[in-house]
Amino acid sequence: MKNLILLALIFNLSQVLGQTLVKGTVIDDLGEPLFGANIYIENSYDGASSDINGVYEFNTEEKGDQYIRVEYMGYKTISTPIHLNGQPVEKQFELEEEFNELNAVVITAGSFEASDRKRAIELSSIDIATTAGAMGDIIGAINTLPGTTPVGESGRLYVRGGTSEETKTFVDGLLVNTPYTASAPNLSARGRFNPFLFSGTVFNSGGYSAEYGQAMSSVLLLNTNEEKIKDELNLSFLVGLGADFAGTKSWENGSVTASGNYFNLKPYLSLLSENQDWTKPAVAYGQETSLKQKTGKTGMLKLYSNINQSRFAMLQNDLDHPGEKIEYGQKNTNYFLNTNWTNAFSEKWLFYSGVSFTYNENEIQIDESPLNDKLKAAHLKIGVDYQITDKINILFGSDYFTENYTNSFSIDSLKWDNSIHNNLVAGYAEANLYASNKLVFRVGGRVEHSSLLNKTNFSPRLSSAFKIDESSQFSFAYGWFYQNPQNEYLIQNSNLDFERVDHYIFNYQVNKNKRLFRAEVFYKDYSQLIRYDESNYFEVDNLSNDGYGDAYGLDIFYRDAKSIKNGHFWISYSYLETVRYFQNYPYKSIPDFASKHNFSIVYKHFSEKLRSMIGGDFSYSSPRFYNDPNQDAFNAAKMQAYHSLNASWAYLWKDQIILYGAVNNILGTEQQFGYRYSYQPNEEGIFASEEIKPFSKRFFVLGVFFTFSKDKTKNQLDKIN
Repeated sequence: MKNLILLALIFNLSQVLGQTLVKGTVIDDLGEPLFGANIYIENSYDGASSDINGVYEFNTEEKGDQYIRVEYMGYKTISTPIHLNGQPVEKQFELEEEFNELNAVVITAGSFEASDRKRAIELSSIDIATTAGAMGDIIGAINTLPGTTPVGESGRLYVRGGTSEETKTFVDGLLVNTPYTASAPNLSARGRFNPFLFSGTVFNSGGYSAEYGQAMSSVLLLNTNEEKIKDELNLSFLVGLGADFAGTKSWENGSVTASGNYFNLKPYLSLLSENQDWTKPAVAYGQETSLKQKTGKTGMLKLYSNINQSRFAMLQNDLDHPGEKIEYGQKNTNYFLNTNWTNAFSEKWLFYSGVSFTYNENEIQIDESPLNDKLKAAHLKIGVDYQITDKINILFGSDYFTENYTNSFSIDSLKWDNSIHNNLVAGYAEANLYASNKLVFRVGGRVEHSSLLNKTNFSPRLSSAFKIDESSQFSFAYGWFYQNPQNEYLIQNSNLDFERVDHYIFNYQVNKNKRLFRAEVFYKDYSQLIRYDESNYFEVDNLSNDGYGDAYGLDIFYRDAKSIKNGHFWISYSYLETVRYFQNYPYKSIPDFASKHNFSIVYKHFSEKLRSMIGGDFSYSSPRFYNDPNQDAFNAAKMQAYHSLNASWAYLWKDQIILYGAVNNILGTEQQFGYRYSYQPNEEGIFASEEIKPFSKRFFVLGVFFTFSKDKTKNQLDKIN
């Protein structure tokens, strides 16, 4: 027995003496130990895994020159030579994180996007169509997001203390000069575009890319559809309001979608009374075309056109002459044409070029006094995206904007007829620098030169994001943003300067299991704003860039598509503090378009049993300030708080036929947007006033939607499900 034990010990000793001990540690590029890394001799079974301290140890029978390999998920593999001669070998390995753009952190400060699932997914065309209070209007749906203030008497986008002119709309990267329908003073406008012609809707409330300029507050980016759409024809009829159609024809490498619409308010007014005194109820018609065609293996040519014409006339009380009326009539003609081509010349080079053209004419008649304005504008853009390495890519390009604006009117003995022409040339460059999958920086700048102002500006842009874990991250954005003064100011005095605002944004976001939470704080510092004395408006020297202001606040957003079966909802809240000394303000004041607290909740639910999509939303906005000339203080009067409860129901009656109904302000809450006043006080020294109310207390929509296609079960409910 003793001999057997002795033989075993001799055998084991010979085995040990014939092996080489390999040991060491595995760390990352920050010096932190990596647990679970695989370390082994290539082409052998000898190896081990690192422990919680990054330590590994194993014996190998291999001899001579070999290769040792270290593997760890998410990090670059190391293969390095090693010499084995029976003597212990100790090696430390430092692994570099492997970059994967699909998993990398994405900057989200200021951004709400509906096309890129890596980012903050907020609104798609489906969301827009099924938000009850929006009534299919892109702008109405965006107004349920944090950072916006619903201004009922306008209908436009007001973002974080900025005017509506500070938000610009782009279609496929090209500027839309007139994104809203025409309207009378204190009458709400709508966006011009059909949400279903766009695959992505990106709302950036600040700190956006150097690729975009001439927008001090925010940009709304609309991207036309790129995916292949099957042949179909959709018809829609709205009771008492009008009808529209949309048809798609596709072929192997492209498709074209054409839509037309007709709107007439007169039948609706015969059924329900409204707050306005119409002499010619609003009539509008329009047509949209979206074409896409693949060119070669990697190219895409797209063309989009939008044509609108509308007219209306209404009576308003003449507050300076009690008992008398003023007729306000308007005819608007608008054309927008956009074409662009994108092509990847290689895996690293992506080229973009595009051009857009806008024609907009307003023919306004105030009693016997005509007032006309006309805008002809074009935007030419060329851009290149170059992937230098897997961690560095640069975007650079140039813009050329040209505008010709004409304004004329005749009121009593005062006549005016003038025009201006401005060319703006811009260049931009921006680099995305990925330090790792968890940390990214975006550094860039934009240069612009205006021929009319004869001035040049430079806008630095900086943003970054840090990924805490797979579902949460921080983002930061900073930049300078310039904008030309509005044309109505430049036509008075072209010796002005760019207006400017500086953005500071900090964002935290968690996106996990179909639930998204984000919180964002911001600060905006305004300078060089336009100032004038209203009593001397037409004097050239009256206009200056002496205005300034600031805005700061908090935006909170939560979206949940998981907690309720077949339902999802979002909740948004904004807190805003802002003051301005600009336009005709006698001193720094809270502007009349800013509300301190804004809240909205939107809910959608699909019921298979009822074959229906049911939606509802509620919006609240705290009282805004307005100026009452009968008070000593400027902008000291308060409006009523705004709150509206809205609902919609889409019912699949038969295959290919949907019945739809929606109502705004179900409870009939009295909405009030301040007062308008007479220009002159009466004998008692009082300025006469009249309350500004919305178009109607409630607004109803009843419709039926037909779909004709080869697939007899296809219908438009798939767009709202």
